[in-house]
Amino acid sequence: MADTDELETAQRRYVEAGRIAAAEARKAGTPDYDHRAHDRAVEHERKAAEALAAVQAGTAAPTG
Repeated sequence: MADTDELETAQRRYVEAGRIAAAEARKAGTPDYDHRAHDRAVEHERKAAEALAAVQAGTAAPTG
C-alpha cells in the first residue's frame, strides 16, 4: 500500500485540481471565461485523478 504522506499529497492535489476546474467552469458565459484555461484545468484534474488511482493501487504515478 502507498505511503500515507504520498496518498495524502495525491488526494490534496486531486481536490485542488477539481476546485480549479470547477471555478473555471463557473466562469462560462462571462467575459472572464477562457475555454483554454478550462480545458487545461480539466486535463490537470484528469491527470491528478490518474495519479491518485496509481498511488491507491500502490504503483508509481504515470508521467506525461
